[in-house]
Amino acid sequence: GPEYVVPRMYQWNVSVQWKLARGLTLDTGYVGSEGRKLLIAHGLNQPLLASAANPVNCGYDGVAGHCITTNTAQNAKLRVPILGETPTALAANEFIGSSAYHSLQVTLRRQAPLGFSFQATYTWSRAANNTTLYNDPNNLDLDWARASFDRTHRFTANFDWHLPGRLLKGWTVAGIIIVQSGLPMTLTDPNGGGVYGRAAASTV
Repeated sequence: GPEYVVPRMYQWNVSVQWKLARGLTLDTGYVGSEGRKLLIAHGLNQPLLASAANPVNCGYDGVAGHCITTNTAQNAKLRVPILGETPTALAANEFIGSSAYHSLQVTLRRQAPLGFSFQATYTWSRAANNTTLYNDPNNLDLDWARASFDRTHRFTANFDWHLPGRLLKGWTVAGIIIVQSGLPMTLTDPNGGGVYGRAAASTV
């Protein structure tokens, strides 16, 4: 019968809370997760890397002595294992991907029934996976990198202030602040090392 593969997800959460003063608490904790056997699209017609010492596809044009010895975006379709098919033509969906998330989370909270209340949080984290194939699809270790949604630092704060005095009774000032680091940047080399995987001649 058919074999069923189920992606596996593991999660961890450990935290400690301290009471610093009346209505003031500090929480610190570790939050993490791991994913295994994630579904990814795996290219099957990956261009081979060629060199003068290791030429590929000799006789590609009908002449036995003509070989591919350089790596460019333009000749990617001539370096594939299955000539006649483009690098993007063949793919398989496989459960071979992985992911990991690790973070330190800190929360400072002050609660007051009437007056000034606030909550401030800081998260230092790293999210990584190999589900986006920019390098050799046959070696997923080369694709292990920061996830596209990873933000190393994230600080948030919110406050609620019930204004004092008769004239301002019933009025409240509230706000939210979010400060976070940017998303990771992907750099693509259009030369030999970057014309791996499912790269086509037009993607440079």
